[in-house]
Amino acid sequence: MVYVYFDPDTQSFLDGRIAGGWTPGTPLLQVGDELGMIIKIVPDLGTTTGVGGYTTFYVPNGLQVLDAAFLLPGSNPADGITDWDKVPAKGQARMPAVGAGGGPTVSLVGITRGPNILA
Repeated sequence: MVYVYFDPDTQSFLDGRIAGGWTPGTPLLQVGDELGMIIKIVPDLGTTTGVGGYTTFYVPNGLQVLDAAFLLPGSNPADGITDWDKVPAKGQARMPAVGAGGGPTVSLVGITRGPNILA
């Protein structure tokens, strides 16, 4: 994970709640709040584009994920995220490695693995 932070709308909402009389000791987040987060990850597990890779992001018990999307900086208000636009995921890419302990398969003809750290 490179970074994670609240999207601009969520940050503005929380700043307003704090400025509006919130006092320490009182939960800042309330039941029914909808929060947006921007998360950037680095491709992992043998993929140079991220397609086929994954990341793990745990949310606390009791929370519900309402939406997830790939984003790029932009200004499409229809996407509902200030300064960000939803974009489709990139297509499949050649995988330079098959993963831990994997071996070549018919679908990977012509693609070689390595060299790895052990040469």
